[in-house]
Amino acid sequence: MGTQRYVTGAGVLCSQCDSDLDPYCREMPPPPENCTLCTLYSHLDECLRYQEVNYCITERRYINDTLVRITRDCSPSSLPETCETITKLDVQIKVCFNTCKYSGCNSSGNVRFKQIIVMLLVTMSTFLK
Repeated sequence: MGTQRYVTGAGVLCSQCDSDLDPYCREMPPPPENCTLCTLYSHLDECLRYQEVNYCITERRYINDTLVRITRDCSPSSLPETCETITKLDVQIKVCFNTCKYSGCNSSGNVRFKQIIVMLLVTMSTFLK
């Protein structure tokens, strides 16, 4: 058997990572990738189901208000921005979800902020010349 070939659809592009596996996921996640991805050998109904993925999701987990894990992925549906908190044995565990609908929207805000700052500095330097 050769390598698998993939078919991509018209889904949204989302960053997809887990800070437990990749520490850069927190501040510098990988570039957004197509959420509509299935092998040519997948069942047709399975591929059609994946083609309806139009949202990105970010999940943040906190223990006693300290961020311990962040995951970024694709989501088949929009969820209200929400946090759920559980307290057991004086340990507070909070899980927050945020979905969004445009490509790259679940990338790190810090990366976008840095890009904006660099663009502003370049623009200002052109006017100061």
